[in-house]
Amino acid sequence: MKEKISGEQFWFAITHLDLDTVEHNLNTASAAVKWAEEHIAHNEASILVGDMNCSSGIRAAGYNTMKKYWSDSYETAMDAGILDMEYVTYPATCPGDSKIGMGTEVEWTAMMEERWRFDHIFTDKLKVSSYTNVFDFYTAGDGLEYWPSDHFPITATISLQSDGLLVAPSLEHDSDETPW
Repeated sequence: MKEKISGEQFWFAITHLDLDTVEHNLNTASAAVKWAEEHIAHNEASILVGDMNCSSGIRAAGYNTMKKYWSDSYETAMDAGILDMEYVTYPATCPGDSKIGMGTEVEWTAMMEERWRFDHIFTDKLKVSSYTNVFDFYTAGDGLEYWPSDHFPITATISLQSDGLLVAPSLEHDSDETPW
């Protein structure tokens, strides 16, 4: 991709790593890194997003393999002191499950205690200035509130930098025209 204002090229990729076994997860993470090493020049910025089905605590080998090439934007934001809470992405609930139908508040709270950060925004040579979960749900015709996925989405504001100047607009904008 190219940033419109500066013409600076950057790479953007999305993936979904294997959940089946630790070995399969590691193999798919290794394939992503190998692809990046073969296609992305060392001076080019890149973003890799997706459901990685791994974190620093679960299937850590796959996560650590990804971190050989990219930085985890969550950790970048944490190190910069710009996180207002600890974020997790899985599980939300199953798609279509009613938030109300998930049981009592006690049951919901207990389920929330076993949560992981399986979804990631990895970056290389980019500035991360914000990171957050999206906890939105929608109200269906039956009047119940539903989660759209079994994972909570994450967002980050990521910028290209050139000679110390911020050259990319925020990914959050009000225009119908994309800045990229």
